[in-house]
Amino acid sequence: MRMMARCRCAAPPKAGVQVGGRVNRGMIMQSKQPALHSLRAMAAALALLVVAHGLAFAQGDPLPSWNEGAARKAIVEFVRATTTPGSPGFVPPAERIATFDQDGTLWVEQPMYAQVVFALDRVKDVVKAQPALAGEEPFKTVLSGDRAAM
Repeated sequence: MRMMARCRCAAPPKAGVQVGGRVNRGMIMQSKQPALHSLRAMAAALALLVVAHGLAFAQGDPLPSWNEGAARKAIVEFVRATTTPGSPGFVPPAERIATFDQDGTLWVEQPMYAQVVFALDRVKDVVKAQPALAGEEPFKTVLSGDRAAM
């Protein structure tokens, strides 16, 4: 298949029409060179954007989505104290350990998902509204508080 020149007209020429000394057979092939150039330019622009964003983030607020308050202040101060060499609370990088759940949140020592806690707590409200359920399973077991039985 021959490479055709890029058509700069409003609509592509019809099949059988002579374009640039060649007969168009129904398919206009464009050079891959401009696409490759555009791809490189886009990759370079993306890389520049990522670097610029990283620099802006590194110099800005460490917790941009947090409101000012005691919790935010305590977290920022804790991180500063544990990561500043020479400070009494400094922790060397090799000793900094955190355990994360699948969604990136901290995993508690004896894990129970927030949804489970909510559901178990909700059982009390349901039984309060319908006392007859207190003697039926699974409500009876949940109300007993016996986690092993649950």
